[in-house]
Amino acid sequence: LSPSQPTSTDLPPMGACQSSSGAAPPATQPQLQRNQAVRHVLTELAAGAESIHCTGKCLRNQGTICIARGLTRQNNLRSLKLDRNGIGEPGAKELAASLTSARLNLHSLDLSFNFLGDTGVAHLAKALEQQRSLTFLSLSSNRFGDVGASNLAAA
Repeated sequence: LSPSQPTSTDLPPMGACQSSSGAAPPATQPQLQRNQAVRHVLTELAAGAESIHCTGKCLRNQGTICIARGLTRQNNLRSLKLDRNGIGEPGAKELAASLTSARLNLHSLDLSFNFLGDTGVAHLAKALEQQRSLTFLSLSSNRFGDVGASNLAAA
């Protein structure tokens, strides 16, 4: 493990969130930014942070999935802000799975200005049926329509 990587056994190792398909091509600037942001969030989670703001860090689905896996064993985190990160349905699905973790006691989640769509919002709505500690959820500007809104209303 590198010094900048969290060492908590409660969090997945960085390699668990990366492809195992051999040698990777050189990282682009957005990939480097995403990797730094994911490391920062995982480090904050390992330190027991109550609030994490990760706005506009190009997380996309890959980075969001890694962060979501780190959330499942956390009970200190109360506020998570992942707006403007290009998160789509796969990222929303993994976040929804983490929201159902018995240990997670999240009160505020900001996923505004992403690309969740009707399917991603449906995953989150299903998780909301089990996750009752969440009192604030921002999904503005996520390109979902009546189907997604109906799923949220039913949750």
